[in-house]
Amino acid sequence: GDVLSTRSVNGATIVHVESVDGVRTMSGGRILSNSSNSKSKFKRERHDGTMDIGDVADDEDEEEDKERKAKRRVGEIATGMAKMRLMLTKGDESFGFTEGRRNNNNAGGGGGLNLVNDANEEKTVGKGNTKMMVKIRADMSKYANEDEVWDEIDRAIRDVHERDEESLWACSVVRLQTDVLNCVSLDKLFRLSSRPMASARARRLIALHVSGCRDKAIGFGRDLASSMANLPMLREFSAVGTNLGKAFVTRFAHVTHTLKHLEVLKLSANKVAEDIDACEALMNAIENLQSVKVLDLSQNYLGERGVRAVCEGMVKRRRRAIDQFGKRPEGLKILNVSHDSIGNNGALALANMFRAFPDEVSEKLDVSFNGIFEQGATALAEAMCSQSSGMRSLRSFRRELDFRCNSVGFEGACALAKCLDGTRSLNLSNNGIKDAGLKILARHLKTNFTVTHFDARGNDITSDGAFYLADCLSENSTLLDISLDSNRLDDRAAVDLAENLSSNLATRLSILDLARNDIEDEGGMRLANFLATNVSIARLSLSSNRLSAKGARACEDIAGLRIDVNWQK
Repeated sequence: GDVLSTRSVNGATIVHVESVDGVRTMSGGRILSNSSNSKSKFKRERHDGTMDIGDVADDEDEEEDKERKAKRRVGEIATGMAKMRLMLTKGDESFGFTEGRRNNNNAGGGGGLNLVNDANEEKTVGKGNTKMMVKIRADMSKYANEDEVWDEIDRAIRDVHERDEESLWACSVVRLQTDVLNCVSLDKLFRLSSRPMASARARRLIALHVSGCRDKAIGFGRDLASSMANLPMLREFSAVGTNLGKAFVTRFAHVTHTLKHLEVLKLSANKVAEDIDACEALMNAIENLQSVKVLDLSQNYLGERGVRAVCEGMVKRRRRAIDQFGKRPEGLKILNVSHDSIGNNGALALANMFRAFPDEVSEKLDVSFNGIFEQGATALAEAMCSQSSGMRSLRSFRRELDFRCNSVGFEGACALAKCLDGTRSLNLSNNGIKDAGLKILARHLKTNFTVTHFDARGNDITSDGAFYLADCLSENSTLLDISLDSNRLDDRAAVDLAENLSSNLATRLSILDLARNDIEDEGGMRLANFLATNVSIARLSLSSNRLSAKGARACEDIAGLRIDVNWQK
């Protein structure tokens, strides 16, 4: 492999090494090659460890091709991030990890149950050791009664843990055959007190995922909500696209007081706000959830009435004491209400919630595909920027704001620009901000130290607006990812971006997406020449632009695989 870079952190040395097929790592920091075609070996001393690296490159290449191949090599290394290995060496020890590898040693149970060993270890409460959580996938339509399901669960857990009564497990419930009428009841499954270990196992269930259970003839929604009353340690519940409806949310509101550890609740595409009664039940359910941090209610068509119920429930939840000392619940971290048709009135309801508790939804707010216009976006941005006594500074937040496919326009862009100090990622694609809106945003981004991802694709932006963003990039050293896809940029924009980025030696920009614009050979060559001298950008997309075949080949020869000039098929 090739040692790419080395840096020291807290007394340790971090070495970035490219993983190469046929190379195995030995103890003591030595790397040996298994390839029989290796023609040379050499040693590189680095602090306390020594590496023996097999080099398969041909030493007889001509001198005139070395410079061109070196540039292409830089592109290959920068774009091949999936093959990178991070190795940490300290003293005589070395260890590391490679992303993308999975443990394929899965055991299978009989019937409709599959066992998956989770690579994430869970710490046992009150002890220093760690245990591996067991993930089980069960098709309830293949069992005749609850005892058959427990037989499979017992067998699967005992294969992993010896002291199985203390093991944590997660269950993914599916019904592949919806025409089966005598399906196992989840409520009865988790209430089996006569069966040994059944109640203890239910109390150790920490995650429950439901999918493919659309048949409501047997009252599946109500049965599912009732079963959760017997799962006191449940931390995560997900039921996506199951159409649970009003019956589920009505019963769920009565059992939420037992779910004191529930942190993740995902109810996407379930029609949980069909009428006024369902909205009231949803409000009561959210009010009773003391520990929830992630709430996903997308694709439920909440509308104005439903999102108002959600906001009222969240406000009541924050004002409610959860113990005798007056402690109150913490705010949400992630809220997803995309594809819910909330409109401007729904955005105003969210704004009222933020005015009451500005620290609510501290990590990510997704309001995409909701028909929000200037008025709603302005009210929401102003509320998120508001401060209250005793609240931490706005710069301490790192929110991700997703406003995709709305119509915030120029006024909405100006309002959102004022709350960038508390924002980590801003997605304004397909919002009609145009050049004037991008100009205001670029002014604020120029001195911003929190935003790392900015998406402005599909906003009818021309090279006049891109000039202000290029000027911003001459000083900004925080942005990592910028997308100007599907706009009207030409060679002037490409030249401005290349010149300003070249003058900023502190830039950390790694991804620049300029696909589906009007850039021709001149702009493409300027960007390619810039890439040849830049080491931060890992990917530059010029696909589906107006480059000729000759110009595209020239760009690839200069910048290598880091530049994409192919026409999208």
